[in-house]
Amino acid sequence: PEAGGGADALVARGGADALVAVLGGNASAAAAVASATSDYDVVMVLDGAAAAAAAREQLEGRARVAVWPELLAGRGDRAIFGAWSEVVRAAAAAGYARAVVVEGAREGR
Repeated sequence: PEAGGGADALVARGGADALVAVLGGNASAAAAVASATSDYDVVMVLDGAAAAAAAREQLEGRARVAVWPELLAGRGDRAIFGAWSEVVRAAAAAGYARAVVVEGAREGR
């Protein structure tokens, strides 16, 4: 079951106490993170439904996919800090003890 968009996308918490949010379209990176640890739930954050559908196929169930366009809208260090803050806030609301943000490759940027 996939969660809704935006911050709600992180609420469908898996079994781990910590979350890794992989920002952008690098499915192989997200799959590698998911394969490397069982201590984190891995969620790949994308900006549209088409990208999310393609990523789901590539990930083959190893990580979840969330559509959260607003999170990916900015650029630069301030935008990354803002994204990190939003992910941490959403993760805490979902009951995770901690969250990690990884900036993946973003198509078209």
